[in-house]
Amino acid sequence: MVRRGAFTYYLLPITLYLMITIIATIIVLGTLIFVHELGHFVAAKLGGVKVEKFSIGFPPTIYSKKFGETVYALGAIPFGGYIKMAGDNPEDEDKKPSRRDLNSRPLSIRAVIIAAGPVMNFVLAVFLFWCVLSFHGIGEISGSAIIGGVMSDSPADSAELAPGDSVMSVGGERVGRWSEMADIVHPRAGMATIFRIARGESLFTIEITPVAHEVIDGSEMREVG
Repeated sequence: MVRRGAFTYYLLPITLYLMITIIATIIVLGTLIFVHELGHFVAAKLGGVKVEKFSIGFPPTIYSKKFGETVYALGAIPFGGYIKMAGDNPEDEDKKPSRRDLNSRPLSIRAVIIAAGPVMNFVLAVFLFWCVLSFHGIGEISGSAIIGGVMSDSPADSAELAPGDSVMSVGGERVGRWSEMADIVHPRAGMATIFRIARGESLFTIEITPVAHEVIDGSEMREVG
């Protein structure tokens, strides 16, 4: 039997983490699928092919609406999507051939329609990278553990560390990268630790006590400094 306190302490954060992961996965996959199918859809329309259905997600269908000659649908299973073009099923012998059938269009147009989906995903990747670099810039790679910012009311704030300070050593161990500093600090929660700091042309040492902080490691909660 799990007590309420244990659920709040252990299971609730893990449950929230899994829910956020699932929702984020659906949003990311949904975006990729939508852009991919949109590429096929636009290329088919420009190529003179009749698009009978545009669906994001697989059946059962949650919602569908017909606009013009195309039915737009949303499926309950969010891990896929498709567009149905006229004449794309060679086994449909009952249907009368039409100039707007996929198989009636020139080979070059069919090739463009097929390639449009992957090309749109590539364009999306380029656009997202452009957005990230435009809003956040390119990070400066450095061999030192340089402080980028200091959280208020944190041990670093109490020690009056400032952005631009370089951490040279922690507990007598020299560090060259931020990850090396973190590996030393994590197991020292609640333990007074000597930091050697470089600020401009000056060097100084200061004692800082890392505070305990709970993080999710896989499916478990663990405490780090």
